[in-house]
Amino acid sequence: MEIYTIAVCTLAENPHLNQCLESLMSVQKSHPCIVKIMLVVNKYEIGRGIQVPSGVKVVYEPLRGFSNVRNAAVLNVSADSNLIFIDDDEFVDSNWFESLKAAHEKFPEDALFGPVFSTSESTEASYRNRFKKQFMDMEDESLVKQASTANLLIPATALASGLVSFDPVFNLSSSEDTDLCFRLRNHGYKIRFVKNAVIYEDEKEDRFSKTYLDKRFIRDVSNYSYVLRKNSNFPQVLKRFSTLLLRVVFYSLASIFVSSYEVRKLAYTNSLRVLLTNKVQDHL
Repeated sequence: MEIYTIAVCTLAENPHLNQCLESLMSVQKSHPCIVKIMLVVNKYEIGRGIQVPSGVKVVYEPLRGFSNVRNAAVLNVSADSNLIFIDDDEFVDSNWFESLKAAHEKFPEDALFGPVFSTSESTEASYRNRFKKQFMDMEDESLVKQASTANLLIPATALASGLVSFDPVFNLSSSEDTDLCFRLRNHGYKIRFVKNAVIYEDEKEDRFSKTYLDKRFIRDVSNYSYVLRKNSNFPQVLKRFSTLLLRVVFYSLASIFVSSYEVRKLAYTNSLRVLLTNKVQDHL
């Protein structure tokens, strides 16, 4: 019988954590297969003494960081278990686990990625809303290059290979999942989209602000250069360099006439700097 461990990484400060755990407990109770829930609390002093439902395994990782806490989950999952990552501000759709499980039975060697939608009914741009149309247009079971640990199943075979670890360089900035996806694909693993494995996120108000979205865009574009340089061959890095150089020139000129292009100019300039210096942007 397949074993699934759902890991929730948290600082134990998110007001939606209880809702997240309750939705996972429902999954655990309603499926005949073995479903384990692991709460990985980052920074021990903050999370010490938190109350969690019976049957939830609690792991403490004292060193703060996105990669540190995910590595703690990897180290504490049993050798025969598949590992599913979700975030502490999310709750799962009623068909989420069934959809992931069905896809895993069909593609047991593949990493599986499901969509994350905002619970907000606002039509304003937000971090999650940026991807909504993309997710709606994607074909079920289609292969993707990148996936987010906000809703990701990593098969036990990949865990056993020793490939699944998260680079500490991303502790303060995230993008650790982008790096992992590069590494998995470079070693022959496929990443597949599961359209009906839906998770919902209660986005904070600042996720709808233009300031946040611009900073996130600049950081993600910049970190991608670091990930690509780390995991790609020289021709691919050279292609990235040429593309960024052209974009920097274009958006530098365009931003003189259209102020909104200033963000793209900053993003591609910073990304070019990261590619050349091999130093990741540390924070948002």
